[in-house]
Amino acid sequence: MKEIKTLGGIGAILGLLIFLPYIGFVLEIVSIVLLLVAMSKLSTYYNNKEIFNKYLIGFILSIVSSVVLIILLGSAILSIFTSSQESLSILEEELTLLIIVYMLLIIGMANWKKSFSLLSNLTNINYFNTAGNLYLWGAITAPLLIGGILFIAADIILAIAFFNLPD
Repeated sequence: MKEIKTLGGIGAILGLLIFLPYIGFVLEIVSIVLLLVAMSKLSTYYNNKEIFNKYLIGFILSIVSSVVLIILLGSAILSIFTSSQESLSILEEELTLLIIVYMLLIIGMANWKKSFSLLSNLTNINYFNTAGNLYLWGAITAPLLIGGILFIAADIILAIAFFNLPD
């Protein structure tokens, strides 16, 4: 359990460093790997595959939504510079895709919430439940830009949750 505690705690902390210039992206990848391994090991430890499966589904949906969002933003910027009738219809299509991305993010974070709620029940560490709630509310409030603050808070609470696991 000590290994899981370390992997998950460090993974959650590294997730906070994504905004560091030059190395933030690399640290985010390391964070993702550490958290996936920690969640897999917890799932095995508690003999509950749903812990990892829900986390993995949420992870995949959040990656898909992030990649599509980046593509949409790039396309929207190009459309602005080429103001034509075609670019207006492209923007309408992008708005529809943006709504789909938003829904995927919410569904992904709802899966994380389920995963962390299961962990909270199994470990009696309520911080996991709190982190799951913050991730979900972060996704819901993402268009208001409050979501980013909630995601940061969720990462901090998740690190605390992992470090509260018994040795």
